[in-house]
Amino acid sequence: MFIDFYQDMALGHFTIKRLEQKYGFDHIKKEYNNIVNNRN
Repeated sequence: MFIDFYQDMALGHFTIKRLEQKYGFDHIKKEYNNIVNNRN
């Protein structure tokens, strides 16, 4: 369970890093903030 958690966290981290490389840090941060702010 411990290893699964950190593998999932790494997958999410590196997915975000790839998106940042492709679309730019500022664009991905803006979209992330939109998602976070519209969850409710």
